Amino acid sequence: MKNRSFRVRYQNSLSEICKTYQGIPQGSVLSPTLFSLYLTGIERVVSPCQIGIFADDIIVWDHNSDLTKLENTLNDTLEKIKHFADEHKLAFNTTKSLSCLFTTNRHLFNYQPKIFLKGQLLESTKNSYLSRVYSRY
Repeated sequence: MKNRSFRVRYQNSLSEICKTYQGIPQGSVLSPTLFSLYLTGIERVVSPCQIGIFADDIIVWDHNSDLTKLENTLNDTLEKIKHFADEHKLAFNTTKSLSCLFTTNRHLFNYQPKIFLKGQLLESTKNSYLSRVYSRY
C-alpha cells in the first residue's frame, strides 16, 4: 500500500493532505488477518495461563483455589504480555481492560481481584461478556 494519502475532517474544517507510508485502510478485509499474524507468538508468553484471541480482543484466564496465587500468576502473565506488546509496538488500553472472577463460593461474590495492567489496577466486573482479562476460581 504505497503512495497513499489522507485528510482529516473535523466539523467544517479539512486538514492538509498527509502521506502515509505504512498500514492499510481502516476496515480493510486484510486487517484481521494481518493483526493475527502480528500477534503470532503471544501464546508462548502466557504460560501457565490460557489465552483466547478474537479480532482485536484478548482474553487471559487461569484457575486456582488460592486467590493470591491466582492473582500473582495473572499479574505475571500480564507483565509478560506487556513486554511482548512493547516489543511489537502494540498498546493495550487499560481503561478498556477488565477483570472478572468466576466462582461458586458465595463468600467471594463481591471479591475484586487485584489484577494490574501497565501498573494500573483493572476494574473488576461481574459481566463476563464485557471481560477482556478474567480469572476463574
